[in-house]
Amino acid sequence: MLKTKKMHICINMLTHHDIKVKLKQLRRTQGELGEAIGMPYHTINRTVNGERVLRATEMIKIEAQLELWETAFTPHAGGRTKEVDRIPFYTTPSADNTAVNLGKSAVIELVKAHPSQDTDQRPFAVRIANDLMSPRFEPGETAYIARIMPRRYDDCLIERTDGTAVVCRYTMQKDGMVFCEQLNPETELRFPAKDVIAVHKVVGRG
Repeated sequence: MLKTKKMHICINMLTHHDIKVKLKQLRRTQGELGEAIGMPYHTINRTVNGERVLRATEMIKIEAQLELWETAFTPHAGGRTKEVDRIPFYTTPSADNTAVNLGKSAVIELVKAHPSQDTDQRPFAVRIANDLMSPRFEPGETAYIARIMPRRYDDCLIERTDGTAVVCRYTMQKDGMVFCEQLNPETELRFPAKDVIAVHKVVGRG
């Protein structure tokens, strides 16, 4: 089997080792980085492991993404994160305006974190795009998300494998399905568990 010799790549003083260390500090994966910059996993994996020469255009994207994550989550002693002022804010609705776009084409801004958000859990925020949860959430409002499991009837955000997410009221998971409620009109929503990445709790609004 042909072994690939690892190369110490350095462009703009950022090496493959630096990228690996930074991902660990930010508690991010190679897959998340690849998805964020539009690079396949096998390519980002070879890059981070020093088995592939990094292009200057790719380095610019990686530096920008790491800077965005670092702005939102600042590590300190003990491996935990201290409270910071700003978190990622997803503002793009899905094509049918029924959900929030968390995928590659999503517009990400930075907003002030909600007091209820714990930065150890990589919080973020989304803009409500419709009135499907009115009067609980109105169009244009911000929902602040924590990556913790909600309890029954908590407001939640269901993150789906197609890159979109739905804000609703969590009810339960049963028989391979995730159930929640929409308020306007009152409707039970059902999502196959295989199509759901995670269910997050909404901890604030504004």
